Amino acid sequence: MKVLVTDGQLRKSLTAVRQLGVLGHEVWVAEDTPVALARFSKWAKGALRSPPLGDPKRFSGWLQDTLIGQRFDLVLPMDDESTEAATLLGGRAAACALVPEADHYQWFRDKGRTIDLARSLGMDTPESRLVDTEQDLIELLAQWPQGFILRPRRGAGGRGVRLVKRPDEAVAAFRRWASAGGGMIAQEWIAVSAKWDVGLLYGAHGEFLAGFVQRELRWFPEPYGASTVQVSASRPDLVAMARQLVESVGWRGPLEVEFLEAEDSGRMVLAEVNPRYWNSLAVAVAAGVDFPGLQAAAMAGHPNASPPVYRVGVGCRWSMPADLLHFLSHPARWFGRQALGGDVRALTDDIWSLDDMGPTVAFPLIAVAMALRPEMWRMLFRW
Repeated sequence: MKVLVTDGQLRKSLTAVRQLGVLGHEVWVAEDTPVALARFSKWAKGALRSPPLGDPKRFSGWLQDTLIGQRFDLVLPMDDESTEAATLLGGRAAACALVPEADHYQWFRDKGRTIDLARSLGMDTPESRLVDTEQDLIELLAQWPQGFILRPRRGAGGRGVRLVKRPDEAVAAFRRWASAGGGMIAQEWIAVSAKWDVGLLYGAHGEFLAGFVQRELRWFPEPYGASTVQVSASRPDLVAMARQLVESVGWRGPLEVEFLEAEDSGRMVLAEVNPRYWNSLAVAVAAGVDFPGLQAAAMAGHPNASPPVYRVGVGCRWSMPADLLHFLSHPARWFGRQALGGDVRALTDDIWSLDDMGPTVAFPLIAVAMALRPEMWRMLFRW
């Protein structure tokens, strides 16, 4: 199959390119910069310069023309905006994409609607409030004097998530995201002993194809940023809970459901749903669940007969730059979880690979190129 992988700058896109290339597919990478990480993989047949992802309708038009004009068989939209753009495809181009219906995608993109749906199903969720004004934040601090979590209503990967305990912190975070045109949601603060993520894949007719569970071990920034080290785990109960939520709406394609384990009671609380591929895709692949390969097989009319069984205790690290930044910023870097626990039996890297050194060698060039882009600095400050 001739496959187009979007968002070539992301490490999960590199994972997809490598896996599809190993399986013999002709893989192309799309990104709005010529120095995208995944295009340096030996498995990338070529690269296409896409428009910026800020306008889903514009990107969808480019994607439509590209899929038809260059005769692609499959597109893997790897992040939020590219997935949203793919839900807008029509005709022959739509047949290249295993993505949810547009309204289903928007449902899970909106964290307020996701929480409401989970509650209707009897799932444990954090107490949540929509935030429209700065005064709302001041009133919430009176109700939750211990502080609360403030997060974008539409967002993922820990971007913009803050634990706020003072009015000035809350107002500053609110103004930062309000200026970007995004709503906010406030949630009760829960002392957490563990974070768990469930990755799922569904076929074109909503059939369940694969499930995978990982436990997050480290993050940057601590403790609400993106995970930098994860380990595969066996939690059938979490898979069942995630499936109940997702299948109540109906779904096509991949998505991730995140849970928090409360420190005081051990109860599992729904954190959010990311309606697309998750950033730490590499650990699932390393453990034995080749989500990109399974997606390609399903689109070719050869879905797997049963969900694959994977190895438990396989870890993966996002070493460059996130885990390095975690190491430099964390005061207990040599101890406990920071030094990696005994539950990690094997550790691979999201980027580093002796069998595919191109992305590693190109990383310094990519870092310099990203440092010259103003939007990268804005994203860093939002972290």
